[in-house]
Amino acid sequence: MAGALRGCRGAQPQSHESLQSLRHSAGAVRLRSGARRRALRAGVARRDRGGVRIHDRARQRVAADGDRIARPTAGAADSTGGVRRRRNVGHAGPVLVRWRSDRVKRRTLYLYSSVKGTDLLGKALLAARAAARGWRVYLGGFVEILHLVGRDCAPGLLVENNIFDSKAERLAGLKDRGFRIADLDEEGVIYLDPERYCAEKIGRRALEATDLVLATGPRQEGHIREHRPRAADKLRLTGNPRFDILMPGARTVFEQSAGAIRKRCGRFLLVNLNFNPANPGRRTDMVAKWRKLGKLATSRQVDLVRRWVDHKKRLMEGLQALLVEVARARAFERIVLRPH
Repeated sequence: MAGALRGCRGAQPQSHESLQSLRHSAGAVRLRSGARRRALRAGVARRDRGGVRIHDRARQRVAADGDRIARPTAGAADSTGGVRRRRNVGHAGPVLVRWRSDRVKRRTLYLYSSVKGTDLLGKALLAARAAARGWRVYLGGFVEILHLVGRDCAPGLLVENNIFDSKAERLAGLKDRGFRIADLDEEGVIYLDPERYCAEKIGRRALEATDLVLATGPRQEGHIREHRPRAADKLRLTGNPRFDILMPGARTVFEQSAGAIRKRCGRFLLVNLNFNPANPGRRTDMVAKWRKLGKLATSRQVDLVRRWVDHKKRLMEGLQALLVEVARARAFERIVLRPH
């Protein structure tokens, strides 16, 4: 695939491993000044008469990754595309670009990354696999993609992250212009109450303007069918790109950074924390706050969430006591806490 990736002023490669995750579909790459020097120093690029060319050794690894990547829609592989680098906007960091190809007929896919540290690499893999199947793909920060589709650009498939009713008017306007809308909730894997999940993440009015609802697994799919029956014909079981980035052939993107962490920390214990509702920074009663905001609509939901928050508090206190004992045992050189 002949591809071109153009850098814009102010756009910077994130790191060696981030470039590795993108280079499998990129050909000649033009990067300016500092970005060019960093790419050369990282060893992922070489000088070329036309600018800087990114190596494509990773292309075969990702191509061999299998077909379990979440797809925008089935059988839509009759067009071509690429990615254009645009200015960094919002939390998503440096923005992927447009993959190009030599065919004329194209379908267009619009993807956005909400938080660079959690979903950018998964979206990049999804973008690359879609481009390999003939899609023209735009991937960027939420605000940037929102501005892009709001202008007079080619209609295509926009993958949304949750379809709140607050988005209903915007989605309906895009649909009137010829866009198709897909809902992919990458964090819709673990939730306490299916009814509350659907009430918060799948708005009834926004669902009317949505063409596809992409489910990670059969549990989520079943809950959506039960609590949003009007979505039944729109449901597709696709998997999750955040999981796909951990598959053999794709997770090599983490090797360098993981090796550096092991070298710095030695034998360590990583403890991932998620006690926000039980330990808010301002001692806020989160249940009362959610009820006031309308996120808890029934007394059953209030009672369920209250008991869940109390359970999280007990877990937090138990974990604190456990970590004291682990530290005394000196089984690890370090204990690393990662707050949510």
